[in-house]
Amino acid sequence: MVYIRWVGNHNDYVRIKNIDELSDFMKKTITHNAYTKANFRLEELLKIVGNDSPKDSPEMKELLEVSDVIEKYEEIHFPMDLPSQYSY
Repeated sequence: MVYIRWVGNHNDYVRIKNIDELSDFMKKTITHNAYTKANFRLEELLKIVGNDSPKDSPEMKELLEVSDVIEKYEEIHFPMDLPSQYSY
C-alpha cells in the first residue's frame, strides 16, 4: 500500500495521467522552505523514533515522509555523480 500526500490544486491533479507524471510533479513542488522545514522536523523525529519503534507508528510514518521530501529535493538541487575511479 502506498500513501501519497497530494501537494497541488485540483487542476494539477486532473492533468496527471500516470504515476511517472505524478512523481515528476511532486519533485517540482518541493520548495526550499519545505526542504528546510523537513530537515528541522527530521531532527525532532530522530530524537523520538528509535530502532525499536514500530514501523506503523505515526512518528515512523512521518519520518519516512519527511526523509522522502529531503531526498527528492536533494536529488534535484544537489545531484551527485558517481565517484571517479582512481588508479593507485
